[in-house]
Amino acid sequence: MSAQVLESRVAKRFPLEPPLRATFDTDTVDVLDLSYSGLRIRGCRAVRIGEKVPVRVDLENGSISVIAKVVWSHLVNERNAEGQPLFRSGLRVAEGMESMRAGVERLRSNGGLDPERDDARIDPDHVLMIRQAQLFLESKAVQGGFAGSEGSSGADDVQAIHRFLQEIVSEETIAYVLEHDRDL
Repeated sequence: MSAQVLESRVAKRFPLEPPLRATFDTDTVDVLDLSYSGLRIRGCRAVRIGEKVPVRVDLENGSISVIAKVVWSHLVNERNAEGQPLFRSGLRVAEGMESMRAGVERLRSNGGLDPERDDARIDPDHVLMIRQAQLFLESKAVQGGFAGSEGSSGADDVQAIHRFLQEIVSEETIAYVLEHDRDL
C-alpha cells in the first residue's frame, strides 16, 4: 500500500518531466523538481551536507542562478549512460531567492510547470532516510543506549538526528512514517 500523505513544505514542489539540465558547481546534473526555495537534483558527484554550491539552471527564456546549500544527499540505485552511480540531493536556496522565484514563475507562465499536479506525496527516499534513522536509534537502544560521542550526551545525538530529519521533511511526515511503517 502506498502512502498518501501530503508533505508540509515551505513551498510547493513542481516535478520536472523531463528533468531540466543544470550546472552544479562545475558538474552537469538533472533537476528533478524545484520550488520557490529549493530543488532536487541527480548527478554523479557525492556532495557534503551543508556545502554551499553555485547552481545555474538554463531555461528557454533565461536562467536561474543561485547559491544553494546541500540539505541531504544519498546514493541511489541508478546509473547514468556511462555506468556511473548516481546521487540525489536536496538543495535549499541560500542566496538568489529572487532569481529562483522569477525562474519558477517563468516556467509556470510558459506551461513548463503544472501547478495542479499533486506530487507532494512522501518521497520514497525520505521514507528510507526516516527508516534508517529509526533503525539506528533502535540498534543503539538495544546495545545499551547512547553513551554519547565524546563531549556530548546520548540525548544530544538523538536531538542531532531529529534536527537533521526536520531539515528534510516535516514533523507530520516523520510521525506518519513511524506510525504507518508497514503500509509504506
